[in-house]
Amino acid sequence: MRKLSFKVLLLIGVPLIVFAHRVDLFPNLEGNKLEIWGYFSDGTPAQGADVKIYSSNGSLIFEGKTDKEGHLIWQIPKGISKIKIVLYAGLGHKAETTVVINKNETALNGKTATTNTETKPASSTHEVANIGKPKEHIPWFKAFCGVGWILGIFGLWNFFTTWRSKKS
Repeated sequence: MRKLSFKVLLLIGVPLIVFAHRVDLFPNLEGNKLEIWGYFSDGTPAQGADVKIYSSNGSLIFEGKTDKEGHLIWQIPKGISKIKIVLYAGLGHKAETTVVINKNETALNGKTATTNTETKPASSTHEVANIGKPKEHIPWFKAFCGVGWILGIFGLWNFFTTWRSKKS
């Protein structure tokens, strides 16, 4: 019984550890300046994270790194109407979002906000984080496959531990 409770706790705890260091990407568009903020789920800035910006046709138009505060500023060239931002913070920590750029309006994942050139940039990271939080997309197929792998590993572990105990 004790072994079973340990296995159940381990089965519940593994997914929590996996999501502990998810990376989040927050774009902030003001005029032709795009500010990108990257943070881990615990609020730690994604220092030195690779940022790649792709045009609507999929070609790479910018590549850079975040600073020690997880921040990057990019001047948007004229003629760009839609971009895809990909932030890669290493070891599989990846976030991406799409930003639609219009002259008078900015749409961040379906949420539309009018840009105002007189607005000062936010000094607090919490204010910036609420502007364009990317919509999280859950790939259900991958989630079910992951649960299947976890259950399979624990099933094999249980098989070998009971086989070894019966053998001795």
